[in-house]
Amino acid sequence: MQVTTFLYASLLSAALGSLVASCGDETVSNLGIDVMPRQDSVSTAQLRFPVSTRTVRTPSSVARSNSSWLGSVIDPETGARTTNDFVAQFYVPETFRLPSREKMIADTDGLPVADSCFLNIYHDTYYGDSLAAQKVTVWEVDTARTLDEKVDYTTQIDAKKLLLTGAGAEQQTVNYSVFDQTRPQSIVQGNAYYRRLAIPLSKDFATRILRHYYAHPEHFANSYQFAHHVCGGFYFQHSGGIGAMLKSDFVTLDLHFRYRSKTAAGADTLVNGNQRFTATDEIIQLPRVENALPEAMLNTTLPYTYVKSPLALHTEATLPIDDVVGGTHYNDTINSASLNLRTVLEETDEKRLPKPQMLLLVRANDVDRFFAKVQMVDGVTSYVATYDKISTTTQKATYGYKYDNIGRLIAYIRDERDRGAGVKATDSETERKTKWEAWEQANPNWNKVVLLPVVGEYTTTTDYRSQRTVRTLVRVLNAFDLSSARLEGGSAGNVELSVVYSRFKK
Repeated sequence: MQVTTFLYASLLSAALGSLVASCGDETVSNLGIDVMPRQDSVSTAQLRFPVSTRTVRTPSSVARSNSSWLGSVIDPETGARTTNDFVAQFYVPETFRLPSREKMIADTDGLPVADSCFLNIYHDTYYGDSLAAQKVTVWEVDTARTLDEKVDYTTQIDAKKLLLTGAGAEQQTVNYSVFDQTRPQSIVQGNAYYRRLAIPLSKDFATRILRHYYAHPEHFANSYQFAHHVCGGFYFQHSGGIGAMLKSDFVTLDLHFRYRSKTAAGADTLVNGNQRFTATDEIIQLPRVENALPEAMLNTTLPYTYVKSPLALHTEATLPIDDVVGGTHYNDTINSASLNLRTVLEETDEKRLPKPQMLLLVRANDVDRFFAKVQMVDGVTSYVATYDKISTTTQKATYGYKYDNIGRLIAYIRDERDRGAGVKATDSETERKTKWEAWEQANPNWNKVVLLPVVGEYTTTTDYRSQRTVRTLVRVLNAFDLSSARLEGGSAGNVELSVVYSRFKK
């Protein structure tokens, strides 16, 4: 611990400083000074405390995301392999209609038949070699086991337990590459071209969908009815190849058929019809993630830790609460507590995964609840920081993630421990330590936080006075894109927590 600043402030400056520090949750004690006698002054001290960090495997998490990836890649820096695939349902608008049955082209038994059917994955973003040979297998999901919006599925779900079995269950496998080599380069190389992975399905499957509509049109009334009675969706399984991963922007199920109609002149004609079902944000998408990680990445003697997505590795930090709020600091006011995690400077120019754009800091015991229920930081037990890589005329980039003030978290943990351990205001330091020890043994993660890659969702509004666009963070989700970074740290305490205190002087 190192004292870097110590000064006496006037009554006015102390009052102003405490006013800033006291903003926020009134249930957290010692965060500001409400009233000071005129004869009092306040001393301010800034101290730095070492923080121990380590790399931890990220467990399976609640699969809340609108981002689905397909493929398998190896991180060129670490040798870690990541494989992604996904399950998707389809959206059906409440205005869904097909031509009347008597107009449809039918077989010899008079039953409507389809011409063809395709699943299409539209994508623009990818990582890796665009020419790498890959393989995808699509499996039809059973309507009796389709995804339920009330269930919290995890990212390591056994998707094959959802599948339709028996004769007639649709399953197809295709080979592909991100760059479509089956189409002219003059078409697929242009910026205006939207990449599409087309997966042909059987004519029998398409015909089954058509006939179901005419037998039970009520099952096409909305997405829920469709998923539970017609088609439960598809599992897009990565079934071979390595070297590339594409991000699915949206998926379509395209049904092609013909029906009879009349021209403007009244003549009979055949019309090629098409019906599209989409897998978009309106319905459930379930991303799956598998990571094969070298054990060397978990070495606790390394002078750095990892953060790696999707759901591969995160950094766990042990906050030095005893040092920060113990001893002579027990009754001090915490004005601020900042934590800066710098990334390790890379030594070579070899191709690397991009660094996470945002890290979530949340208490270790709160991770599952955060992604399942909360999904938004509160500035007390959870915070976010973005990667600082841009220098300005007034400030250089830190090339890291800085949490400017987690003082409310420090105070929250202190108060939680005091309440749980039954500490009284009249207790001595020795008595407090005895009570704390018993409580800490029953709550081993009490002072631990984790840092893991996330993505933020924002709303955009316009300030009516300045006419400037204002972005407001509204939701925080697990990052399912590929990213990796090394953070300075480790068990030696190479990360520091900088704390600014205030103390009354009589």
